[in-house]
Amino acid sequence: MPQNNDKSRFSADHAAVALSVLCTLHCLLLPVLLILVPTGSFFLFLSDESFHAWILVAVLPISLLAVTSGYLHHKRLSTLALCLFGIALLVVSAAVGHDLFGHEGEIAVTIMGSVLIAAGHIRNIRLKRAANEAVNTN
Repeated sequence: MPQNNDKSRFSADHAAVALSVLCTLHCLLLPVLLILVPTGSFFLFLSDESFHAWILVAVLPISLLAVTSGYLHHKRLSTLALCLFGIALLVVSAAVGHDLFGHEGEIAVTIMGSVLIAAGHIRNIRLKRAANEAVNTN
């Protein structure tokens, strides 16, 4: 039974990293795509502000589940804090980022939050793996 929980925790961490990468790619590549293909209606959907809300709805529960369950296992507050700070940056950026920071600032804050979330989840994966190896060697 514990292995199933370990696998779901790893899956949640990996999904959170993937969503963070998607968010970063969205911020970096969308302006280029809109210039190259200005009539693409699909890209216009991606440029809509609601995309930020949708990606946030996906990121929040997965990230919170993964990092909380990881913290309960390895007890590293710094990893939990790293992810939570990244999540806070994404929430601020999605809610009021454009008004507070302007367009470029919103992108910078979003990318910073995404990178922190990804780094925290990668660290969570490594800590969990190290803890499992320690248990298996004993």
